[in-house]
Amino acid sequence: MKKLLTLAIICISTFAFAQDRKSGTSDFSQDQRTELQTKKMVLALDLTDAQYQKIVTLKKSQKNKLQKLDKEAYQNLTADEKFERKNDMLDAQISYQREMKKILSDSQYDQWKKMRHKKGKEMKHKKQMHKKRMHQKPNH
Repeated sequence: MKKLLTLAIICISTFAFAQDRKSGTSDFSQDQRTELQTKKMVLALDLTDAQYQKIVTLKKSQKNKLQKLDKEAYQNLTADEKFERKNDMLDAQISYQREMKKILSDSQYDQWKKMRHKKGKEMKHKKQMHKKRMHQKPNH
């Protein structure tokens, strides 16, 4: 029963997340998007208030780090600079994952990893579909 409830929550939160994208979450500020994402995590992972606060702080910190790394024009960098930037981004992701592991219980962490993996697959698929559409020739 507990597994079924958890699965239902994940499905609902995933559906809600997809709906938010369609309804224009790009209109929200970075802080507002962070708050909404974290509240969805509360629903999916049954987070405590303390976990919620820690994750909001962690997400804001992570987004600031990644924004700093993403500001410069990537195309104008040398191969060494590109390597350094990718390396820094991976270090930031590793740090984020380690902090999440400290904040979440073992079962919450396992569920969070599965959610991230699924989201990553969905994003990769969307990117491939977008690329396909961009390369299709119009039928005239």
